[in-house]
Amino acid sequence: MNMLHKEDNIMEENAIKNKAIEMYDKKGAIDIVSLADTLGIKIYGTDKGNSYIKEKDNCFSIYVNTSHTKERQRFSIAHEMAHFIYHKNDIIRNDRIDREDVCSLSSFEENKADELAAELLMPKEIVAKYIKEHFMVEGNSCITEKIVLTFAKHFCVSTMSALVRLRKLSYYFPYI
Repeated sequence: MNMLHKEDNIMEENAIKNKAIEMYDKKGAIDIVSLADTLGIKIYGTDKGNSYIKEKDNCFSIYVNTSHTKERQRFSIAHEMAHFIYHKNDIIRNDRIDREDVCSLSSFEENKADELAAELLMPKEIVAKYIKEHFMVEGNSCITEKIVLTFAKHFCVSTMSALVRLRKLSYYFPYI
């Protein structure tokens, strides 16, 4: 990847993160479908397989498995949006990116997409403010199971996604 392309990715990543923060609704979750729409990505449901992103005639579409939970669907959409930002050329070259052998990326690239997905659904600034206002807890503090469950419900993410994100942001939750 050349330096100019990497700088474009960083600018697009920062722009979409800022847009996610703007779209945050204090009643709960970020509207991830509207966020995808700001990138010109269409969302379609499918009833089988993993979610994936596809390109055809320079139009990008995310296909999300509608049999998955709402929380999983939201994370999948955010994950595929991350591929759009980081791996647009791979999507164009392969017509799609998914977890199939032919169209999959490395574990590193998949993990990077997971991290951006978590940032889009649970922006750092919003998380810190929410946790402090609702639970009077700041980073580097121990959090309870009740906090994790309430947080997950508020942001409409799975409990595991919430826990991973909170730990990534230096909140401590003891292993059981």
